[in-house]
Amino acid sequence: MLEDLGRATRSDRTRVAVLVGCGKAKSDEAAPARDLYTSPLFRKSVELGELLGDAVFVVSAAKGLVELDTPITPYEVNLRAFDREMREEWAVYVLKDLSLHAIGSSPSLRVVLLMGATYADPLLAEIAKASKRSTAWAPPVDIMRGLQIGDRLAFLNRAIPLARGAR
Repeated sequence: MLEDLGRATRSDRTRVAVLVGCGKAKSDEAAPARDLYTSPLFRKSVELGELLGDAVFVVSAAKGLVELDTPITPYEVNLRAFDREMREEWAVYVLKDLSLHAIGSSPSLRVVLLMGATYADPLLAEIAKASKRSTAWAPPVDIMRGLQIGDRLAFLNRAIPLARGAR
């Protein structure tokens, strides 16, 4: 997992967009996305994302792709409640929005996923489809694949100092 940090970092030719999964723990009132979600896992994921990426976004079942400073209101929607078709539609929507925000003039975009499989799997499937249609999509990096929440937090606690040292 830590070896994937090298593939997740910026380069001159490839922009890196880090997608952080939203969290269940939220503030009780509207706040910028970076502040709405309150769990240590979310906060550490954003911290690593900001070290690795050119842009960091939250992915939310209710809101789609959200910039960190975009104010949003608390909600109670989870992608687990979506059927397969709805998850696919959600992923299409998120990636279309991402391509508008993140690709810009760069020849390619690498997506780094910091989230659980419920959110990552539909996005990875859609990125695979998009990369067959366009060379603008570099292979994605799903750094925390297979880790449970406690293991993800431990990974982030090890990865953040390494990423900080690589800058």
